[in-house]
Amino acid sequence: MAVSTDSPNIPEDIIKKCSEGPAVKINGLPTCLPMGSTMWGLIVGMVALGALTGSLAAGRAADRFGRKRVLLVNNIFFVIGALLLGTSTTVAQLAIGRYVSGIGCGVASTVVATYNSECAPINARGLLGTILQLSVEVGIFLSQLIAIFLVDVPNWRILFGLSAAISVVQLVLLPFMPESPRYLVTNGKFSEAFRALQFLRPHHNVSNEYSNLLESVSVSATTSTTSTSTTNNNTPANCQPAQSEDGFMPDSASGYNIPISDKSDKKPSVSIRSEEHTTSPSSFGLIDIAKGRTPDVIWHMLFCTMFLMGFQQWTGAKGIVFYSTEILDKVFDLGDAQLSHTPNVAQW
Repeated sequence: MAVSTDSPNIPEDIIKKCSEGPAVKINGLPTCLPMGSTMWGLIVGMVALGALTGSLAAGRAADRFGRKRVLLVNNIFFVIGALLLGTSTTVAQLAIGRYVSGIGCGVASTVVATYNSECAPINARGLLGTILQLSVEVGIFLSQLIAIFLVDVPNWRILFGLSAAISVVQLVLLPFMPESPRYLVTNGKFSEAFRALQFLRPHHNVSNEYSNLLESVSVSATTSTTSTSTTNNNTPANCQPAQSEDGFMPDSASGYNIPISDKSDKKPSVSIRSEEHTTSPSSFGLIDIAKGRTPDVIWHMLFCTMFLMGFQQWTGAKGIVFYSTEILDKVFDLGDAQLSHTPNVAQW
């Protein structure tokens, strides 16, 4: 994500000013793509537009298909975006590549944070959230260092393609990770959730944590037959673990029944519900939150979140991320040779 966001910063002049001439080609690709500052700014900003699109769709997709599956599919956007950028022959292709990469950034920034928080122990969630943001900043810094060595023609295309290589690594490693236990519980996959917790907490007894997870999520399942016995076999009632002779086994340590298998071939239709409200949290919108229609009054949290996100933009941090090279050029009157060998320490 960091490479996709910040890769055009240092090679800006090499790409748009065309010191070698736009007609010169290497391996069938033009050495540069001449354009003005306004068009360059539009292309750089396409990442933000794509991120907006991706983030708006990410939440519903993650709730419907799962966090892990969405993250796996999201690698496609990073790979396609990197290929479009690395093989750009026109300004339009460069803009489309930035937009597609931006979609991947938006999805990743939304779903990764959710996945980490749902997989992490309660006492480590804050730390993981901090590490996530820190890793993005470190990635931006490292992309700037790498750009110093790939700022010439035609190596700037390799710089744009680095995000594809990172995505391939994630595509290979992520299948070995389990799905979010909370997502599995809210979708009636209790034994899979228990196994996921066991994978995430090796050599630990996860019975109590699993029981707490069941208690924190009130699951209401309905099947096509709406049979009482079917419901009892798939869904905990009143926030308590479900009882089933062949689907659960008693655990003496916690006093709860621990799932050993999911016998039903049909996937139940489930939703998360409050004890006092019958409205699913997935249906809550901004207006509902602002008017206090949620089980807990959280409008002040929404306000703080929106203010912090807006304040981050008002500080001009993104302007430094995208245009620090040009800022340094204007302030210190640096030449092209000096700029190409000046690490972007402001990112750090």
